[in-house]
Amino acid sequence: MRLLQSTWTEIITLSVAYRSISMGGRLMFASDFMVDEKLAKESEVYELYQSVSAHKLCILNKKLGVFNG
Repeated sequence: MRLLQSTWTEIITLSVAYRSISMGGRLMFASDFMVDEKLAKESEVYELYQSVSAHKLCILNKKLGVFNG
């Protein structure tokens, strides 16, 4: 149970990152709720925005074959 609790946030973060790949600089939390950098700063969730954006970059790099590891 502890493993599930500690990884659940990471799973959700990766899910948002994957959905947001084609959204440019916006994060797609749901089909009708997207957050851009400005809104993230205004809503005081900028740290989350940066975290998901970093995961998004990792997913893109893997899809493009930048990292072959």
